[in-house]
Amino acid sequence: MIRRFTPFPTFFIIFSLAFLVAELTSPLQAAQRISPSRAKQLFEKGVVHYSAGRYYSALDIFRRLINYPPEQSPQLTASKLMCMKSYAQIGRFNDVKATAREFLENHQESAYLPHIYAVLGDAYLSEGYYGSALEFYLKASRMGDGQAGNELDEKIIQVASGYLSLEKLNALLAIELDERSRATLSLAISNRLMANGEEDEAALVLFKLNKTFLPKSYRELYEKLKSETYISHGKSKTIGVILSGSVPAEKLARSFLKGVHEATREIQRLEGYAIETEVITAEDGLSGIRASELLSRNENVLAIIGPADNSAALAIAAAGKDGATPLLFPTSNENGLASVGESVYQMNSDLSLQGRYAARYALDQLAAKTIAVMSPSDQFGRNLTDGFLAEADEFGADIVSVEWYSGVPVDLSPQLSSMRDAAFRVERRKPKQIQGEIILDTADNTFQLFTSDFFEEERVSAEDDEVDSSEIILSSIDAVYLPIHPGDINYVASQFSSYGLETRLLGNANWYEPDELNQDMIGPNLEGMTILTDYLHPQEAPLSDKAWQVAGNYENREGILMALTGYDIAMFLAQHLQSADSRAAVRMNLDNASPSRGVSRHFAIASDKPGLNSSIHVLKYSKNKLTLLGEFVGDSLFTSVPKIP
Repeated sequence: MIRRFTPFPTFFIIFSLAFLVAELTSPLQAAQRISPSRAKQLFEKGVVHYSAGRYYSALDIFRRLINYPPEQSPQLTASKLMCMKSYAQIGRFNDVKATAREFLENHQESAYLPHIYAVLGDAYLSEGYYGSALEFYLKASRMGDGQAGNELDEKIIQVASGYLSLEKLNALLAIELDERSRATLSLAISNRLMANGEEDEAALVLFKLNKTFLPKSYRELYEKLKSETYISHGKSKTIGVILSGSVPAEKLARSFLKGVHEATREIQRLEGYAIETEVITAEDGLSGIRASELLSRNENVLAIIGPADNSAALAIAAAGKDGATPLLFPTSNENGLASVGESVYQMNSDLSLQGRYAARYALDQLAAKTIAVMSPSDQFGRNLTDGFLAEADEFGADIVSVEWYSGVPVDLSPQLSSMRDAAFRVERRKPKQIQGEIILDTADNTFQLFTSDFFEEERVSAEDDEVDSSEIILSSIDAVYLPIHPGDINYVASQFSSYGLETRLLGNANWYEPDELNQDMIGPNLEGMTILTDYLHPQEAPLSDKAWQVAGNYENREGILMALTGYDIAMFLAQHLQSADSRAAVRMNLDNASPSRGVSRHFAIASDKPGLNSSIHVLKYSKNKLTLLGEFVGDSLFTSVPKIP
């Protein structure tokens, strides 16, 4: 089954000075009086701070409110609850428990008791005490009389199904008196038995389960398990998935996850075994580290697919470098990520390798002798360019111009003028053609003839012979490498074409945008361009039928890319899970993996760079069409690729 779980935000480490002062002075404030209306205003302000993620500011307010006498603070119990929630968000779990004890001693009849137990469950879950977390979640559910909502129900089934052993679940069931909790525990036990391939035992548990006591949110899972007990399949495997949770990446993360789910269904159909996914969303690198730690604590998780975000991937890889859990990062192109640790697998070629492959293609396939580069001056552009120049220099190319620009390339005239000057310098080095008078020798060498003798009337003035140098087309630079950022095609292509440089262009994956390339003012200027990309759109993919099947519901190219990436990475990992029952076995399989072709990507772990995918596709743009020419795999170019069906 698919279980989704969102961890707490990252714990802050440094307390603010203002918060420390508030803690010291709160007893003094208790001696002061406050009106009920003022208390209400403060409480509402604290809720606003909490909702905005300003947990220290919220805690300062709620702590003040709980120190006033009850008659002055009508929101006393609510303020204590919010103190607990704020403590939980900043990782002060001992304070969560201390506040809960005080609350339970003094407010046994409070309507907030279910929420108190739920926050205690959150605290124990964050500390890795899964049995205690489940017990408090069940208490919260019982006291809430089923009104706690889907969020609590989801936490209960996730912890019960994914983090506790069958022994622990059966022990809890044996002493549980509440029928609703018994039904929930039985459902979790059945789910775990199905995951272990024990269909008969799972069917028996479901048969005894009184589904009338099940929360509505569990009905779909119940029906799914009931139908699966009649289908015999092998033992399931569990993987973790960390998604990028920032606002710009949220939609793409959903596309990626749908691709993963499509792959798990395909594996179930083709191979007869199930892959379950534990999904956690991480908003940044630190919360990504926390997500990785939570998943690694679950002994059933054999491998983790990391987020697409580069910075989060680097943080997670660094934190988990000494761990045993294989970490697969599907789209990161950071140089050196694969070398962070033995359990790290970078399933995309890094920027340096992409640059080297571009230079290799220019020298070997385009027979380029003179080379130029124009690139962004940030780390992204420099990593690509450094790889390109290192390869070009190693094979003896003449690097005549390297130009850098920063920011949005609105005005590239200084860089392009400099490159054109370099082209003139190369042109001057070429052997000169014979100019001037033509001497005709007769057989007896008695006289000479000059062209001026015959074309006197057609001679023109010296002024008419002058040519505007800006109009001269220069072809002295054989190839130009133009890596760009996403969205910069129009800026770079339109300006480059106006500088009269007849050459072969090479670009990185950000040129892979047909809608931009096919514009009337752009496409003709890029005729014959070579694009190196880590993925293929279904229009160019050899296995295009399957690619469209996976991503056909997406119109946006980014959504298509992420859906295909999720599908390919999950299918690749599944190949190495089937024969593995431990994380060490998965790592061994990955370290010895043969090249594998997905619907949009090719995975080939480099022998000289363990953990790094060394594959990249080569496309040619010509006549408003992109054609797959071949692919680099481990420094070798293969031009024989499957035909598009």
